[in-house]
Amino acid sequence: TIVGPATALGFTSVTTTLSFPDQPTGSMQIVVQESGEEDYEVWFVNNNFESDTLVAARNPVQFEAAFTSIATGTYTLYVRDALGCEVEQEVIISIDPEVFVPNIFTPNNDGVNEQFYVRNLPSSGSKLSITNRWGKEVFSSGNYSPENLWDGGGSPDGVYYYRLQISGGDTYTGWVEILRGSRP
Repeated sequence: TIVGPATALGFTSVTTTLSFPDQPTGSMQIVVQESGEEDYEVWFVNNNFESDTLVAARNPVQFEAAFTSIATGTYTLYVRDALGCEVEQEVIISIDPEVFVPNIFTPNNDGVNEQFYVRNLPSSGSKLSITNRWGKEVFSSGNYSPENLWDGGGSPDGVYYYRLQISGGDTYTGWVEILRGSRP
């Protein structure tokens, strides 16, 4: 007697979200195409040996698995049923291309969030002007880039206003707060 699954194992759907280029913010939501041989183990692997494994959980209708905090890249997604049948599928987590301008940074020498870092800023050609609340310019750069970031300089904690003109693109205006915090 040969025992086999009642139906074909696979993926009913795989939904992904974008990830920031510098932080693993992507996700995968998987719905398993059931073979009738529960439990279903779901995992993924990429070329950098990043991986994660879950046992798919049944919601009232279907088996699902969700992975979060995934970096951009190409992954091989696997599902295996209780009989050892296994299916794989390639999944791509794409880069979120949107420019993101933060509204706070903390230049307090703790190594985290030390500069006014604009996500997805072009490598050159952007113009940035920072003024205090009275309109006095405290920082200016005709070539603002990830290699030339504002660290707050000698400006005190508080709210500052920016005008950022992306090279060949949009202009962003708004405010940013410097928060160094108290030192022990």
